[in-house]
Amino acid sequence: MAPEQRDPLKPLIYGMLGMALAAVAALALRGFVRLHETEASINAEAEQMWKNAEAERQKRIAARVKIDLTKTYGDLSRKAAGGDRDAQLLLGSILLIGMEELVQIDPATGLRAGSAHQFEAFVGKFFDELHEQPFTNVPTVPADPTAARHWLERAARQGQSEAQVRLAKELEPTVPLEALRWIMIADRGWAPEKPTMLINTHELRDELRRRLLNQFSPEQVAETQRQAARFQATPEGR
Repeated sequence: MAPEQRDPLKPLIYGMLGMALAAVAALALRGFVRLHETEASINAEAEQMWKNAEAERQKRIAARVKIDLTKTYGDLSRKAAGGDRDAQLLLGSILLIGMEELVQIDPATGLRAGSAHQFEAFVGKFFDELHEQPFTNVPTVPADPTAARHWLERAARQGQSEAQVRLAKELEPTVPLEALRWIMIADRGWAPEKPTMLINTHELRDELRRRLLNQFSPEQVAETQRQAARFQATPEGR
């Protein structure tokens, strides 16, 4: 067919191509709309599931009795004053950092926003329980290193091995030889199978021993060992 005879077909060809492209575009648009609708439906279902789970969580929180931290601290202080060596260890550990560092409570929800590692022992709850445990009446207890050392020493003299380690850490900067003596005393009474009240006590004991032994002569270490061997725990009130 001559070129001049094919020219009239161009509009028809272009029209057919345009229709085909329009059909493809329409199909793509319908597919996009369906995909968007599916995604929106999935998001809506996920959001509803989250809302339902959060509503159930709030019900569990509301059903729990709030822990009065002022009362808890008062009870701990009375037990420590009465000679309970574990309470003395915990009280001394709290006073090293202060209540503000020990626990951060969200005032809007009454839930824990953060806490130091002593907090679990303080409130008598495991870590996974604390996410839904409401608290109230947080006492103002500033850090007091002098009082902390007093309670740690009372617990240490009663034979509380963890307190002996924590006391050694506090003594290390000023009287390292005395700190070494307490570490050696702790070593003699350590029970590896017994869970510790505070985390990282095993690691702290090993690190303190390593650091302190490197500071003294063999003669000083031997004499400190003899002193540690003479230690006798003295329970309070007996």
